[in-house]
Amino acid sequence: MRLNKFLAQLGLGTRREVVDIIRSGQIELNGKTCTNPAIVLEPKDKVSMKGRELSLKNRPAYILLNKSHGYSCSRRGRGRNVFQLLQHRREQLKTALTLATPLRGLVFLTNDKDILAKASDLKEGLHNVMVVKLISEVTQADLDALNQDTSYISWSSLPAETAPYTELMVKGKGDYSQLAIDQLERVKMSWETMDRISIMGITKKGVGRLEHRDLKEKELVFVKHFGTKKPSRP
Repeated sequence: MRLNKFLAQLGLGTRREVVDIIRSGQIELNGKTCTNPAIVLEPKDKVSMKGRELSLKNRPAYILLNKSHGYSCSRRGRGRNVFQLLQHRREQLKTALTLATPLRGLVFLTNDKDILAKASDLKEGLHNVMVVKLISEVTQADLDALNQDTSYISWSSLPAETAPYTELMVKGKGDYSQLAIDQLERVKMSWETMDRISIMGITKKGVGRLEHRDLKEKELVFVKHFGTKKPSRP
């Protein structure tokens, strides 16, 4: 494995980005500064950065999981939870963006302490989008009432719909799902399903219900920098 690929798999950036890190002299190979991103690593080689040895054994993990309703995002309790779907990887991970048990859609799990520290924050957390299927139709006035209730999340009708609406889209940062549920209750709107369809513009495409996958290098860039890429519906 080449050095740039090794660093990219550790989540230090894309392969192009880690080339700059290597050429700037920040990487040591077997105790000596290495500025060649294309050098092929041997099994016994030791790679370090700023005095800290780097290893794929304890590398950060970034998992996107498509949760079904009825699955908890907590290890506590006797019911089904998302960690049971991760098999041997579940012990090292925590939910950065969670969902209440009755809800479904994307959950983000990681062991990256920097992301865990602020991913769920309503002001600075990860941008995500949910679609709410309503039991009863709502008017434009109802939609306006939802948007007046809080500054943390925004509600809109789906592009293909005209009033009265049966589905709404809600956008915000961090773990706002309970806030959205509370808002609907305050304006006396009944809902059938609430489904998170994207996180930082990353959709459920290729991730079936109860399936999971690792984030790709380009996706990880958006997540690590809490970018502003607009989400799209899967």
